[in-house]
Amino acid sequence: MTPAVLLLLALSLVPISVSAAQARDLPSPLEGPGHPELKRSQNKRVGKAWNRFTAGDLSGARKALRKAMGNPAGQLLALQIDLTVDPEPPVDELTEFCSLHGDYASAWVTLTSAQEQIGDEAAALQSARRVSELWPTSRWAGKAAALEQEWITARIDQARGQLDLGNAQEAVELVDSALELDPDNRTGHMVRARSLLDHGEDQSAEAELMTLADDPEARMLLAGLAEDRGDFSSAMRYYESVPAAIAGRDDLLAKH
Repeated sequence: MTPAVLLLLALSLVPISVSAAQARDLPSPLEGPGHPELKRSQNKRVGKAWNRFTAGDLSGARKALRKAMGNPAGQLLALQIDLTVDPEPPVDELTEFCSLHGDYASAWVTLTSAQEQIGDEAAALQSARRVSELWPTSRWAGKAAALEQEWITARIDQARGQLDLGNAQEAVELVDSALELDPDNRTGHMVRARSLLDHGEDQSAEAELMTLADDPEARMLLAGLAEDRGDFSSAMRYYESVPAAIAGRDDLLAKH
């Protein structure tokens, strides 16, 4: 074969291999909780289309689907094919589909993948949590926990690392991206408060700490802020509210 022919052949194989790999990360529209019960003929057609899809034969999959688009399984598979080949994932279409078929677990897995592709972290996490609820025994059930680890826990840990390096602004930016997804994360708020303190934003830090006022570490920091501005009565009140077992609490009280 000439180099030109070989190049054309290689290019023709790229989308097939990529789509086949992506297809294997998706569930069949015929499996999982909430999947539609189909007539035998329709089930066979969707199954045939799915097999061709996972083999990378997109044209064959679409051809097999032509007579199976009148049911939700066929419609979901068509969206799954679009997800693997179109530059813009069919997020709106999948969102509408899931709103119509709220218990169809495979649809929620597909929507999670589409939302993750476009970088909509909040929506992807919400959809992944829905998958965990609907299909707790599936291999996709752990997706929500994996995203929480990557987008929340890891970012808070990275923020701590930046704070230790003296990069308070970078720490705030990292922890803010985590708190957007988990607004009630107490560890995140504590790291944010410490970052603001290091950045010299005492008022913002104090407001952050007030949301954690039942936390001994937050009380110690609040006491220090009150002391810095000369409000010794408030400082004493915070120090006294810290449990005696907290290291350094008694020494600080003795100084006052």
